[in-house]
Amino acid sequence: MTIKVQLVRDGKVIVELPLRMEEWGKDALDLELNELEFAIDQAVTIHYIFSNKVRAKMLSEIIKSTDRRFSELMNIIKVNQKIISENLKYMVENGLIKRVEKKPSEVHYIPSDIGFAGMLTCIMMRRILNELDEE
Repeated sequence: MTIKVQLVRDGKVIVELPLRMEEWGKDALDLELNELEFAIDQAVTIHYIFSNKVRAKMLSEIIKSTDRRFSELMNIIKVNQKIISENLKYMVENGLIKRVEKKPSEVHYIPSDIGFAGMLTCIMMRRILNELDEE
């Protein structure tokens, strides 16, 4: 059975990736792995966020509401203020969320396209693992 993931833009398949090694040609797989190594910092950043439940929950909550304040995250996540602050700073610095001052004393955090795509990638990974597990 062949199972693949496709990235589509305006109805056109940009890339199609088989999910089994035996369905890859050596050259095609080497090319993809080399391109990943070239851009590894971005992949590491996304994986860093999802390697910790607090960070993943923070990003998820920001995406769910499309707009969260620091105090709201504190109430929802229920961890130390320093942990929330450090992780928000990391996500802003790495382009996963945006910091928006609506008033001088009212800061909101909104998801960026990169943060949203990172979350969707995590959702897709869960679905892929389920599909492979069901075979």
